Amino acid sequence: GATAEAKSLLRTVEKPDEAPDALFQGAAAYFKHWHYEEAIPVLRRYIQNASLDPYRRVVGKTNLAMALLFVEKFGEAKGVLSEVLEETSASNLMLLNAISLRTLGNLELEKKDYDSALNYFKHAKKLLASASNLEMYFCEKWIAITEFLISPQSSNLAIESAKKKAIELQHWESVRDIVYHQA
Repeated sequence: GATAEAKSLLRTVEKPDEAPDALFQGAAAYFKHWHYEEAIPVLRRYIQNASLDPYRRVVGKTNLAMALLFVEKFGEAKGVLSEVLEETSASNLMLLNAISLRTLGNLELEKKDYDSALNYFKHAKKLLASASNLEMYFCEKWIAITEFLISPQSSNLAIESAKKKAIELQHWESVRDIVYHQA
């Protein structure tokens, strides 16, 4: 709830290139209010910072890809995600790899390529098989949504189950996603 105050404080950082976390947190503040277009240049500046370690750079790229997806720059998002997948596979960063696969699934879902989306979501879920976290739920949710879009009658139970779990988790954005796609 302190996003406006955070943005104000982050703007006071005199040399954000010397404090790259200020850039990343500034981009996160834009995400909070769905201002993805404004986050893109901040994330670009962040990932180009020479002082970033490889892990933080790939986190920045993953967030950049998500912002690009939300503003429907699908080709650019796919290019960034391809880089991220290559880097996360080489470094054995399975969580970021799974998140990137899920984001590719979201991209294909937006393009209405349901079969490709489903494959990405299932691959991401497989990578998270030993995890019992929110990322695993996101994969399950997007699988349920995609299957519902492919065949609404036969997968209604799965999407209702995903909605029930979102309510239990109090993850209201997921409830919104599910209701939106059901409508």
